[in-house]
Amino acid sequence: MNDQLGARMKEFYEQIPKTRLMRRTPVAIRIDGKAFHTFTKGFRKPFDAVLTSAMQETMKYLCKNIQGCVLGYTQSDEITLILVDYKKLNSDAWFDYEVQKMCSVAASMATMIFNKVFRSAIERYDIGWKNSLTPQSVEIQLEHQEYMRTLRIANARGAMFDARVFNIPKEEVTLEGDQKLTDLFKEGDEIQAKVIKTDDGDGVILLSKKKLEVNEHWNEIVEALENKSIINVKVVKQVNGGVIAAYKEVSGFIPLSQLSDKYVENAEEFIGQELPVRVTRVDQKRGRAVFSHKIILTE
Repeated sequence: MNDQLGARMKEFYEQIPKTRLMRRTPVAIRIDGKAFHTFTKGFRKPFDAVLTSAMQETMKYLCKNIQGCVLGYTQSDEITLILVDYKKLNSDAWFDYEVQKMCSVAASMATMIFNKVFRSAIERYDIGWKNSLTPQSVEIQLEHQEYMRTLRIANARGAMFDARVFNIPKEEVTLEGDQKLTDLFKEGDEIQAKVIKTDDGDGVILLSKKKLEVNEHWNEIVEALENKSIINVKVVKQVNGGVIAAYKEVSGFIPLSQLSDKYVENAEEFIGQELPVRVTRVDQKRGRAVFSHKIILTE
């Protein structure tokens, strides 16, 4: 007998709520430990060696076994993976980038492998400690035994993970020339990104590596102001009263009077030039930085 209901469920009903991420755009999988504040009670803070080892092994396993994964990193009880589906024109997306499927499988894989490698990490740590040539006091031995008991109780209880997936826009990654994301990132790389938009309704988060870099560049400008150090900028366009000059991803202003130690009537000749400057004023909240090339010339 044909299972007509089952066929209809698979062909029609299950398809309606499916949500897919954008193709040909980087995808991040964020995997978090569930209730790890309870699971890790009694662990050594802030970076428990056994937990860190297990998280790293879990991350490596996921990188090797999730299609399209080009890099992964882990911190605390979190793992982030970056996937791409455009290494080749005919590259496939993992589960066609179906959100629900990606989340459930990634979380299941993380849960399965973590509990396995966590058990091994505990035993490796215990053997390494016992084989240590350094004599240990009774107090330290008792402390180690209690620590091992805590880890084994946690392992017996088991850990669980959940997962979320979201796109990272290509334009939010700083690229030069004809570089591609796969040119910049390789297995084992670690990156940081800034959350620029959240949408709890759909579970979508937009991250920006570029915006995080901009913050770092502002910090460098502030440091240059405080230390009176020299930075190099590129003049990009002429505006009223001076020119706009770029320091990496940050734009600043050079007044006409600070472009040279001589009188400048027209700044057109400076467009495209790279100039050493000192930072004379910074207002990061308003996105303003003022540079002086004249100071360098008159020193």
